[in-house]
Amino acid sequence: KRPETYFVETDNDDQVYLYANMNSKANDNIAHYGGRIMFISHLLQQSDLYHVTKGSTKTVFMHTTPSLAQLLASDSWQGLVTHTAVAPLPFAPLPISDVASVKDTPGVHYGVSFPPKYDTMCFKKAMIPAFLKGRFFVSRDEFAAKQQAGDVDVTGSGTGTGETSVPASGVNTDIMPLEVSVDASMYRDRVAQIAFQEKNAAAYERKMVMIGRHRSRIFDPESHERVISLLSKVCKSHGWQFEEIFFEGK
Repeated sequence: KRPETYFVETDNDDQVYLYANMNSKANDNIAHYGGRIMFISHLLQQSDLYHVTKGSTKTVFMHTTPSLAQLLASDSWQGLVTHTAVAPLPFAPLPISDVASVKDTPGVHYGVSFPPKYDTMCFKKAMIPAFLKGRFFVSRDEFAAKQQAGDVDVTGSGTGTGETSVPASGVNTDIMPLEVSVDASMYRDRVAQIAFQEKNAAAYERKMVMIGRHRSRIFDPESHERVISLLSKVCKSHGWQFEEIFFEGK
């Protein structure tokens, strides 16, 4: 028997859905999830770089595992980061059971099942994100590079010009270090406004933070001391602060 497909469509011809497949246990990990949710944030904030009109993506589907759905419904790192990453789209921590019931409802919807009797979904217009591996933000150099991706219609004909420029960030770049990503600065402002009710984010600090580990992939004591000593000296020579933090088990 061939699988049946649910075709997600809407009366709004300008609607471009965003669908993220996070149906893997690896996405319970903050590093994996962070790279995925921050790329979703990037697409929502900078969709014009990919020839998608800003504001046309009002509905986001995240196909999650049951364990990730539980994390998103709680006061977890994943839930808090998602809330700030997708703003101003609403994010209500209520998992969905049927895509059809929310396909015309603006916001970020997550869940573990497709509509009844269907095995997969098909979209007329959608962004299907990958993820940022080993990082959370797209660099300023990547913003400045020419983008080759164009809009693709249902016949497969490319319509994009491939000519784009660095996006207007809404961030005061005069006070932003050149090496800081535009996405990062925009995200810092959203965190300040949403999580701390502050108009502007805190001042930038030149600081390296090393995330220590207790359980796996750890240094032996002698190697750990050497690494800490080396990083501390390098940071000090450049006028940076250095700190090691531990969060496993918290």
